[in-house]
Amino acid sequence: MRIGLVGCGKIGARHLEGYRSLDQVELVVADHDEATAERFARQWDVRAVPLAKLFDQELDALDVSVPSAAHHTWIVRALDAGLHVFCEKPLCLSSPEGEEIREAARRAGRNVIVGYLYRYHPSFRFAKETLDHGIIGAPHFALARLGGRGSHRSWKHESGKGGGAVFEMMVHVLDLLAWLLGPLEEGRLLFEEVLVSTREIEDRTVIPTAGDCAVVSLRAGGVRSLCQSDLATPSFMNHVEVHGSNGSILASILDFIPTIVYCNEPRVLFDRGHNIRRFGPVNLFARELSSFVETIRSGELNEWSLLESLELARFVDSFMDRGHADLS
Repeated sequence: MRIGLVGCGKIGARHLEGYRSLDQVELVVADHDEATAERFARQWDVRAVPLAKLFDQELDALDVSVPSAAHHTWIVRALDAGLHVFCEKPLCLSSPEGEEIREAARRAGRNVIVGYLYRYHPSFRFAKETLDHGIIGAPHFALARLGGRGSHRSWKHESGKGGGAVFEMMVHVLDLLAWLLGPLEEGRLLFEEVLVSTREIEDRTVIPTAGDCAVVSLRAGGVRSLCQSDLATPSFMNHVEVHGSNGSILASILDFIPTIVYCNEPRVLFDRGHNIRRFGPVNLFARELSSFVETIRSGELNEWSLLESLELARFVDSFMDRGHADLS
């Protein structure tokens, strides 16, 4: 299988590392900066081609690892060329863009898989099984948090380019809440602000125009939830809590935070009180990309990732349209 990868930045490297663990996958890379693509290719021992020649390479699929504002363009181009697509999150920056992608995918009869990789983490899979089996009873409240440093690329702090805490960070935990609990609704932006007023990025000072901290109130599967994300946390932080009639569960992508199930009364293999599980580090990129490759090899046409990502885009539109403004 031959996969093209467009975008030779940090995420492109993480994807390439994931593909290297898979059998019989050949990578061809390209970037708007040909010198960057050549350095990337030498580092990872793959072949680089000029951007204009990427679709001449007899590809089976395209991996879209470019900045978020360019996702729609590259996904549609790949679909029109008859390729399957793996796209780093988010799918796009608006639901109208998502609808165009959906129509292009249906015309092409090809898969579009979006990289919401937290679903592949064993702690969150354990949490989903626990919730699905009713261990903590009927959920009534959830909290989700995702924080990081930011300052990696200037566009990640620019309004209109997919920057800011919502598009860069919050979409991950919104997707998790939808997966764990059910459809998202009643989204309300409670807070969005720039906390770090200047950023030093690539040897220049950047003034952010997109909020680096946001809080949203919502319902997920009818469960009242609160979601917070930021690009202002000195060390990466993540956790999801769900509280129900028989107890609580806390899960995190971070291996130093244990997964905890608290039960008021024992259920199945869970004792009364705190039940602690620990999950070590895993390569989530390898797991999600393996699933993508196997979907292509199976010949299966599966819209689930595209449709769920489109629903998430609609949900983000619903509260960003009411509460978002350029913060410069």
